[in-house]
Amino acid sequence: MTRLNEILTTWGAKPVILVEGKDDLHFYEHFLGGVDANWRVRFGMDYADGKRFVLQYCKQRPTWRGVIDRDEWSAAKIAEETALVPNVQVLPRFTLQNYWINPDDLLPLLPAEQQIQSSIRQEIDAQRANWVLHGALWRVMLNRRRGLEELNFPRELMQSPITDENQIRRILTQWHQQLSPEAIMDEYRLEQTRAAVCVPGDQYNLVIHGKMFFKEVVVPAMNRTLRQKAASIWEKELTRKMKMPGDLLPVVMQLLKL
Repeated sequence: MTRLNEILTTWGAKPVILVEGKDDLHFYEHFLGGVDANWRVRFGMDYADGKRFVLQYCKQRPTWRGVIDRDEWSAAKIAEETALVPNVQVLPRFTLQNYWINPDDLLPLLPAEQQIQSSIRQEIDAQRANWVLHGALWRVMLNRRRGLEELNFPRELMQSPITDENQIRRILTQWHQQLSPEAIMDEYRLEQTRAAVCVPGDQYNLVIHGKMFFKEVVVPAMNRTLRQKAASIWEKELTRKMKMPGDLLPVVMQLLKL
């Protein structure tokens, strides 16, 4: 049974609010309930198993609503896609985990002891610069990847930060001959420049890949200072303590709009 058939079997003719992944459900359920305690009377909620399927299913079913991560999309790309599927909302930050990676957003949700807060802030801030470079490279690689089918796509450049240009160059040189490492490096440097002029808040919100940064930087920082917990547990605990972020409210209101 396909994911779409599973959703239809669960909800029948009821309009559905679709998110990308199963782990996203708790986040959106929390904030939908904060705006309308009875939203489940009108809507079901389910996951589509990826951004592509949220867009596909909502295009086929105009009474459904969807919400997807912004990821590397530009404002022009968001306008293009939402014009085609107006019942899908785009998160204003890179991923939903970007709501917890800026120390200014995260620390109010944690114990107020100064030593704890100082230690966690220091660990997170120390990693920001490398992950800003990683976010710039991620955007370049996603743009290059779009439409390509090569099995040897260099995914390692989109994992943990690789910021040494010589190492990046060596990896790209091994890639398919039709691609130009120099052209990619030029594009990467341009994205670096764009990211560098962003204020730290925008770097945390829009440049850094929040899902990866949260798992590889924020969770270890919290676990070294607080109780050891898996990233999924931290996500649920932090969500429960959050008030509605100002930039998320318009998205939630659109999802619930009659």
